[in-house]
Amino acid sequence: MKAIAKPRPVPEARNLGAGLFLALALSGLGVNAAAAAGLNFPNPSPPARMSQWVGLTNITVGYYSPAVAGRRIWSTVAAPGTVWLVGDRAAPTIAFSREVVLGGVVVPAGTYALLAVPSASDWTVILNRETRLWRAADRNPALDVAQVRTRAEPAPYRERLAFVFSEFTDARVVLALEWEKVRVRIPIELETDAQVRSALASLDDAWRRYADAARFMLEEKKDFESGLTYANQSLALRETWYGNWIKALLLAARGEYARAREQASRAYVLGQAAGEEFTLEAQVKEALTAWNAGAAQEAPKERSRRRQRARPASAPVATEPHEIGKTMVVDTDLEPFPASAERAVDVARPRASKPPSPAAFSPLIKRGLPDLQRCYQRALRQDPSLAAAKVTLSIAVGVSGRVTNVSLDPPLTARTLEACVKDAVGRWLFPSSPVDYETQVPLVLSGHS
Repeated sequence: MKAIAKPRPVPEARNLGAGLFLALALSGLGVNAAAAAGLNFPNPSPPARMSQWVGLTNITVGYYSPAVAGRRIWSTVAAPGTVWLVGDRAAPTIAFSREVVLGGVVVPAGTYALLAVPSASDWTVILNRETRLWRAADRNPALDVAQVRTRAEPAPYRERLAFVFSEFTDARVVLALEWEKVRVRIPIELETDAQVRSALASLDDAWRRYADAARFMLEEKKDFESGLTYANQSLALRETWYGNWIKALLLAARGEYARAREQASRAYVLGQAAGEEFTLEAQVKEALTAWNAGAAQEAPKERSRRRQRARPASAPVATEPHEIGKTMVVDTDLEPFPASAERAVDVARPRASKPPSPAAFSPLIKRGLPDLQRCYQRALRQDPSLAAAKVTLSIAVGVSGRVTNVSLDPPLTARTLEACVKDAVGRWLFPSSPVDYETQVPLVLSGHS
């Protein structure tokens, strides 16, 4: 009779228990055993994102893209007549960088949830402020910002839900929702034209911001040099009575009453043409009267300069002919206008006992002509109808040779051109002199674009 051996514990059972314990431990830590083994599986509803610039607006749609997978989409996944999250996970989001119009309703820039109420024919597309909707029941209708009704139409079969931008111009775009054999077009209107006009209006109003900056420098900072820079920038953009008046006040603050009177007179003329907008007429008239009183209010330096100009030695050399001839024709077949730092006109500056003769600075003016040519070329490109003009360029020069004032007689109707000419001439450096002096350059501005 054979003995029957008793069964012994199976080592594999102990190992199995250990493996089960390890799996449970990993599960308790939130780690999937398959993931711990480095296994990855396709997402049944992968996330997707698409973006499109339309006019000045960027539109971005973020969504999940489930598959049909043999299901009856329009009866089980998206039940007719009920709110659907458009997919089988969270509702898609749609973001606008600028305001748009959806269903006749202005939608501010921002991000919104996109939902729909499908049917066999008409659909209702809804935008809602709550961007994290995982259940249709969580939607608060009070947060809806817009609804648009649109029709469903047949489309080529598409296995996965997708959004497509189509038929877009600067003024409108169609966002198409496509899934299975259905396409739903969501029309979105943009306000590109109005946005461009608003931007242009803002640019057109830049002259006022420069004028206000000049006034701030005058009244608050007492920085007259910076104030004049801002005032000149304002007048270069648009010549207004206000800009001329602020510049007049800045010049008067520096003791340059002759120039201040000239600027204030221009402000008064423009103000009279502006009618009711001329709100400071009384102040301008009062200033003109005070400044016309003469030397009593002028700074000592200005009075000294006036006395120097009265001496025979400081008589203007403007009436003497220049070696370059009596007229200058500004042509336009030249390179584009350079930045101020790209060109510097200089001549030797010998010391003298009287104002230099025209021959001493004729080379300077000749070398400076291309600057004026480029000014006219740029203005002609901006306005091809610009007429030819004959003007006299008057240049006032200080004892250091620096240009202290530039004026044109008669003033140019193209204010941007006049500002460019004044800026270019203002960078010229003339011979030094023991007294201030002036010169005139007759110009004939003509050319073709």
